[in-house]
Amino acid sequence: MSSFLNQTTPDEFSNCSIRAIQEKLTEVLNSERNCIQEPRNTEVEIAVCGNGILEPGEQCDCGYDEISCNDPCCYPASISQADRDYNTTGALPCSTNQRKRCVNPPGLVYGIYIPLVFILIASILVIVLLKNDWSRDKTLFRHITHGNIKIVARKRQGVNSLQSSEQEAGLSS
Repeated sequence: MSSFLNQTTPDEFSNCSIRAIQEKLTEVLNSERNCIQEPRNTEVEIAVCGNGILEPGEQCDCGYDEISCNDPCCYPASISQADRDYNTTGALPCSTNQRKRCVNPPGLVYGIYIPLVFILIASILVIVLLKNDWSRDKTLFRHITHGNIKIVARKRQGVNSLQSSEQEAGLSS
């Protein structure tokens, strides 16, 4: 084709060039590395933020604006200026936000953390109260100390035998 070129641009390809182009296109279309056509048997999914459907690439999708969004931990497709000002690091559409109630949900805080802390503190207080009462006048243990059950402190066997032998020695002299 270059031999036919003069100063003008040709309007048509030669028969030889057309055959070469057709062969190359056929080769590319039939190869594994086909970049001209869509891949066969694959669906292309496009994430649409604000349609209420969680799609690939979205952390959440609660709707288009704050009125239609029922999830306080999800940014809608249209983010208000107040949210943008509050979260300057990344208020992105269809993403979760970093509010305290979203990071630590109330169900977790009021359902697990606070009851566990209450039980732990109450247990410690009861243990300290019972220990102090036991070491003093045992008023909380009257049902044990004033009933048929008596608490008797035992002396060690070695100490008792030593005292009894001293007493016997003192009595005989």
